Amino acid sequence: MVAHSRATLRPGRLRALNQPRPIDVECEAGRPTVIKHNGKRLPVAEITDVWLIEDEWWQNPLARRYLRLLLADGRLLTVFEDLLGGAWYVQRYPDPVCAELR
Repeated sequence: MVAHSRATLRPGRLRALNQPRPIDVECEAGRPTVIKHNGKRLPVAEITDVWLIEDEWWQNPLARRYLRLLLADGRLLTVFEDLLGGAWYVQRYPDPVCAELR
């Protein structure tokens, strides 16, 4: 059994994990063709997966279209379109092959 440390919790030190970050996306016919990040244009080679999430319609609606993208440089990237607001976001997943834009 481990003794209690008696240390107080500090909620100010807590932070949300895996927060989505805004990203610029160029589309043709609703399909992403270019991701713009840090002044670079990253062409999309292929959309490998698409899924929808709709939740909390009764209080705080959430509607997102997620896409798993294969970029021209071989990296995989997961982005989503906020279907209620129209903005695009990149979201990192704990997948070793999923790219993280920095």
